[in-house]
Amino acid sequence: MVAPTRIGHRWDTRGYADIAAVRYEPGRLLVSFLDGSLVSLTVDDLRAYGVEDHEWQHARSEVHHIAVPTKHGEVEIPWDVVRALTDGHFRDYLSEHALRTVKYVGARFRDLRQNRGLDASEVARRAGVTTGDIDRLESGELPADLDLENRVLASLGLTRDQAFPVASLAPS
Repeated sequence: MVAPTRIGHRWDTRGYADIAAVRYEPGRLLVSFLDGSLVSLTVDDLRAYGVEDHEWQHARSEVHHIAVPTKHGEVEIPWDVVRALTDGHFRDYLSEHALRTVKYVGARFRDLRQNRGLDASEVARRAGVTTGDIDRLESGELPADLDLENRVLASLGLTRDQAFPVASLAPS
């Protein structure tokens, strides 16, 4: 028996994420997806990828990214970057999801600290950061970078896998 899949947003479908084709026009990329949508974005929007203007003409579609051969090697532009630049609803969803994630991570760090009977100043001392950093991390005001997270986890005597176990995907 196959369990039904709930699709709540158009980006929850494969067709929304799967790139069918890409075409370069001077200064623009036209990207079609398997759901039938066609989006257009300027190559200026993708400057951070370091692709030279003349290299865009060699862009090709892969299933989940656009591949562009450059003089420094192949550059991959993920489907979600294209969608975030061209679909405001998806961009808003990603922003909201990021905020929820930061809040969740902060709350998890606070719970782990409290379960060990430690105050924020002791964790900060052990991790070599300020108490304010710990307070902002735990309140979700400071998105943690991996270095900060790893330092705090080490101060708690935990590994990432112990702090954030992946839920089992096996049916119960």
